[in-house]
Amino acid sequence: MSRWRKRVRAILWAIDDRSPEKGAYIGAHGISGAVMNPIALKELIPDFIEKGAPLEGQVKKEEVSFLTSTGRFKFPITPPPMNNHGHYVVSLSRLTEWIGKMVEERGVYMFPPSPAPRFFLRGIG
Repeated sequence: MSRWRKRVRAILWAIDDRSPEKGAYIGAHGISGAVMNPIALKELIPDFIEKGAPLEGQVKKEEVSFLTSTGRFKFPITPPPMNNHGHYVVSLSRLTEWIGKMVEERGVYMFPPSPAPRFFLRGIG
């Protein structure tokens, strides 16, 4: 059991809304895509692939090019910050919705259409 799980015995209420607009479901505000390093997700949910994480695909090859008005020049190397080999392409909306459902299944109440200027945690021991 991880350190945070030992410290937090029960969270009775959690509200997820980080913008003034309200989303109809958890993940409604995450409208972009991303290339995700799976290291944190593996720590949180080791069998995330088997549990059906909404992954669009795995990065198998990188290429960096300089684009011109008439073509492109391929860089001879991929700069380390752009090396995403083994990472996953994800929809942030779909990933957040999937994680939100797992959290709700564990008894945390989520209220996505509610504004949350602040929230309180009860039952932390």
